[in-house]
Amino acid sequence: GAVCKQLHELAESIANKKPYPKIPFKKLLGKEAPLGKDKIEVRVNDLLKGRREVRRGYYRALASARSSVTIAASYFLPKKRIIKLLCKAAARGVDTRLILPGETDVPFYHTGVKYLYPKLLEAGVKIYEYLPTILHAKVAVVDGRWCTIGSFNLNDLSELLSVELNVEIFDQDAAQELQQKLTEIIAQDCREVNQDEYLNAPWLVRLKWKLYYAVIVHAFRLAYWFTEKEKGDAIS
Repeated sequence: GAVCKQLHELAESIANKKPYPKIPFKKLLGKEAPLGKDKIEVRVNDLLKGRREVRRGYYRALASARSSVTIAASYFLPKKRIIKLLCKAAARGVDTRLILPGETDVPFYHTGVKYLYPKLLEAGVKIYEYLPTILHAKVAVVDGRWCTIGSFNLNDLSELLSVELNVEIFDQDAAQELQQKLTEIIAQDCREVNQDEYLNAPWLVRLKWKLYYAVIVHAFRLAYWFTEKEKGDAIS
């Protein structure tokens, strides 16, 4: 349908190094459709061109979650707002589950992400580590009515530097099918993170997690600073 035309136009604009197709003004002013209204939307995240649509989709879905949230995230080092939204969802009784890598191909990541575990676990978020191989999935399902699938990682690299594209699906059948698949992956291919192991970890271990986390996050932000500086130099 129409979504294929949007994807084609985006691909052409990137291939030909042209500006993205403009979003109709009425659409910018209009309210987002409620979750589960049988439609598909293309979302772009490209901070340097002012597009933050994927991030906003996550914010909206997590804030409105009422029964369940399941996220599979390959390089999970999100903004504080995402952490806050996940914790709030769990606190109001939403079954909130994260599927994260049991092993990784990024130095420091596997230790650094553990800095986030205690806060999430204490709030009631369930964390599962995927074991069979390195996890590269970037998907989320909320309330079995909405899902997002694409290239966007919940970290500063995707937020600040990368050009990312997701498809948001507002459809109960598609969302429930994906949710069922993720539930099967949790049961068959993951181990649940033990809450006590992280809430009662020695302070030296916690310090190590914090240092590794800081190294990764500041590396992303430093790369963004250099990118912005180069952009400014080129304009001047």
